[in-house]
Amino acid sequence: MGPLIVQGVGFIGLLIVIVMFQVNRRSFTLKLLVFSSIMFVIHFYLLGAWTAVAMNIIGAFRAFVFNKKESYKWLNRRETMYLFVGLFWTTGFLSWEGPLSLLPIASMSVECFALWNSNTKRIRWLMLAARPGWFIYNVVVGSYAGLATEIFLTSTLLVAVYRFDSRSDKIYYPIKHKLQQSK
Repeated sequence: MGPLIVQGVGFIGLLIVIVMFQVNRRSFTLKLLVFSSIMFVIHFYLLGAWTAVAMNIIGAFRAFVFNKKESYKWLNRRETMYLFVGLFWTTGFLSWEGPLSLLPIASMSVECFALWNSNTKRIRWLMLAARPGWFIYNVVVGSYAGLATEIFLTSTLLVAVYRFDSRSDKIYYPIKHKLQQSK
């Protein structure tokens, strides 16, 4: 298969990720994450990057299950999250490509903790911590679509950290702050 088609499949996954960030409903976001993961399964399969294939298969399943955790109370237990972390490590070792495989395995494990969390600040920081492993892996396996996705995710997360976690509203909204003080 031609390199343009291989990368094109990955860029379709990136487009789904971009759309995913524009949606304000958790359930629809997780559904889009399933479709993005499927596109990246195909992309990494075509590249012969077997650990990434395994991680994205489990990642798609994880997004599906995490989407159902509110509907089925038996899924809404911490053991469910640890089950997925265990699946990432097990499938990662079954698809072992050498020490490079540790990067996506660790990244997907950190993402698992992030997606399970309900604290948005913690989600952002954990998702940010997961990016370097995938970035390096994508460079080594030649996934330009994966690199673009990681650049997009990292920049989006950094903007969100800046907007919501690190700045003071007093500095950026002095009039609003003064109005609140006068009440």
